[in-house]
Formats: sequence, structure tokens, C-alpha cells
Amino acid sequence: MINDIIKTLRHAKACHEAWWFMFDESQAHILNFRRKYISFFETVKPALYTTFVIKLSSIFDEDNRSISLRTLMKEIKKSADNTNEIFQAKSIDFDDLWKRGRKLFEYRNKVIAHRNRNISTKNFAKETGFKYSDLKAILDDALMFLDEVLLFIGRREFSRLNVTSDFTRLIKDIDCNEIL
Repeated sequence: MINDIIKTLRHAKACHEAWWFMFDESQAHILNFRRKYISFFETVKPALYTTFVIKLSSIFDEDNRSISLRTLMKEIKKSADNTNEIFQAKSIDFDDLWKRGRKLFEYRNKVIAHRNRNISTKNFAKETGFKYSDLKAILDDALMFLDEVLLFIGRREFSRLNVTSDFTRLIKDIDCNEIL
């Protein structure tokens, strides 16, 4: 279960990072490619955002059959019963993280997964108090929480991948080898 959550958060982090990096107006070398390959980037932009929201929100699913932070907590508690060790996150309030993650899950359900026709005329994010800037905080807090869980069970911290450096090299390689 923990390996699935690690993969899910890595995927979400990579999508979020690529989404912000590719569409950051201060990235001049990316802007040139965006202008040149507008159809590609206009397709990738919502795909990255959608995948990011789906992946991140999935770890806040309340279904007992799903792999979520809540089911992970139950597993940790079960195994801790045998050792008398109690896991308590030090830097993250799990209940607060779960509450914010559930709001993201609701957003995902109403706007992405099950596109409600009554929502299309409303600003669901605004009406629920959910802001797009909250996404990064939920991601960062989920990653920090996972770090604490991994340390508790005796594994090293979650490794942080960085796709921006790979993407920058890719753009430079394409630019240098472009055949037209």
C-alpha cells in the first residue's frame, strides 16, 4: 500500500511541477516552444492539471477498498498494536490534511470525474472556498506526512524528483537538434 501511495504522490508532484513550469510566463525558452507548438501545449496543459488533481485527490478517498492515507493510517495502527508504538505525525495535523484533501476529492468528483451539468454554470471552486493555490499546500503536506510515515516504519524519506531540470534539458536538446 505504501509503495502505491509513494508512486501516486510522485506522479502528482511531477504533473504539478511540469504544469507550473511549462506555463510559467517567466520561462522565455519555454514560451518560444509554446508559441511554436501551440496545439501540443494547449492539450498538455489541461491533461497535466487533470492528472495532478486525480492523482492527489485519490489518496483522500473514503472508500474502504481504496488505497488512501486513511487506510494507510489504519494499517500503521494495526501493525503498531503488535509493537506498542504509536504513530503521531509531528509536523502535519492529519485531520486538517484529510479535511482539505476531502475538499479536493469533492472538487475532483464535481468538476473533473463526474462533470455535473449544474456545476458548469457555477464557480464550484469559489463556492466551496477551495482555491487553486490550495493544491500546492495539500501536495506539500501530503509529502511531508508521507516522510513522517516512512521514517516511522523504518524507511528513508520520500525522494523528491524534479522534472523541471529534465524538461529544460529536453527543450534544449530539441532546440539544438530540430530538423525542419
